Amino acid sequence: DRLKERNGLMKSVLEKIHDGLREGTAEQLRSSLEQASPELKQCVASCKHIAETARHQSNFQNENEEWFLVARVIDRVCFI
Repeated sequence: DRLKERNGLMKSVLEKIHDGLREGTAEQLRSSLEQASPELKQCVASCKHIAETARHQSNFQNENEEWFLVARVIDRVCFI
């Protein structure tokens, strides 16, 4: 459901920008970018959120792997 929402957001942003490019003037492009601005900001915020989530997940995975190594060392020390 969120993916559909994101795809719709990107589509509306690109349509607004495309409308400004179709006219071909710098003023029309500026105007279309201004209209797309809130959606662009939301897209950027979504991308930042995805990147931050991926970074946290990676950090968690690295910490998890380190704890598994600590557990292996403790197991080997106890068995010796």
